[in-house]
Amino acid sequence: MHKQPAQPRGDGRRRSLLAGLPLALIVLAFASFTSCRLARPRGYEVRLDDAAGRGAKIDDVVVWPVSAPPELLDPAAAEALTGYFRQYLIQKQYSVLSGDYVRGSASGGPAEAAARTAIGKLDADAALVVTIRDWDERGFDTVGSLAVAIDFKLVGKTGDLWSGTMKGLEDVIRSSDSPRNLAERRDLALRRIAARLVARLPGHVLRR
Repeated sequence: MHKQPAQPRGDGRRRSLLAGLPLALIVLAFASFTSCRLARPRGYEVRLDDAAGRGAKIDDVVVWPVSAPPELLDPAAAEALTGYFRQYLIQKQYSVLSGDYVRGSASGGPAEAAARTAIGKLDADAALVVTIRDWDERGFDTVGSLAVAIDFKLVGKTGDLWSGTMKGLEDVIRSSDSPRNLAERRDLALRRIAARLVARLPGHVLRR
């Protein structure tokens, strides 16, 4: 009888370790991604440059449609966000021109230039122009976190009155909230983003 050559004792253990390696790497990569994301500073930072607009008389305001790449924020959500900007500016005692007037005065070209043209047509004092640079909903459906990068300007007929940025990662949906589905969660997030940004804009100044 021929005896089968004995296999080294470590072979079975080595194969077992190698078999579990891909799963371990996946778990490690996921943990690394999660920890890096959680390690980012929490909270939105809003920076505002008010040098040119300080003391400007601002009464009638146009809210230009929010500009956002559709792969970041779908057009319906961008339109809703535009509406919330109008709503919160009205609460801040601005005279916000009707969206129908804005659409009727729209012209082609970049948003900022088109908004400036609309100001002249409507005899408004300024236009709020908002551009979404980043809208990251990873973690939004689980812990309610949303990462954003937003540029905004309050443009006048001849130049920028105010400009700023809003960026960061925040748990915009809180545990005390009770939205029933993803659409309601996103709508609540849109409202809170608009409210946070408008809160940092200058107060209403009557034109004289």
